[in-house]
Amino acid sequence: MAKSSKIRAALGFGLAATAILTVPAQVGAQQQEIVFLADADSSAGQWIRNNPRAIAVAIRLGRETPVSPTAIEQALRADFREHGINTTRFFYERGGDGGSSVVYRSRNHAWGPFGLAESRNKVADAAAQLRFEISRGLN
Repeated sequence: MAKSSKIRAALGFGLAATAILTVPAQVGAQQQEIVFLADADSSAGQWIRNNPRAIAVAIRLGRETPVSPTAIEQALRADFREHGINTTRFFYERGGDGGSSVVYRSRNHAWGPFGLAESRNKVADAAAQLRFEISRGLN
């Protein structure tokens, strides 16, 4: 099954306060912990202020999302690398019923929220904007 068909469109994005839940996720042969925050978007915004040459990715993971957080992260990280962005950081929060949503952040811009499938199509735009900001010294 194709990569893009595994990640389906999703709905909604919201913000909350501050609680943490961790769950294990498989990354190749290694175990990786996914930390769920109460407000992934706010955490992404705070992190990107100190990392202006990167992209922060806030993901609200809905209960009906058929793809693991690790698979989502691997796909988006690879997509950003294809477009010249090697530094990405992922922030997760639990969503409600339904699918998941994604927001990208650079120091000066935010894109989204997008459903998972659409988010992959928006990587090129976010990467191009960040490369522009870096080339012009805007970040």
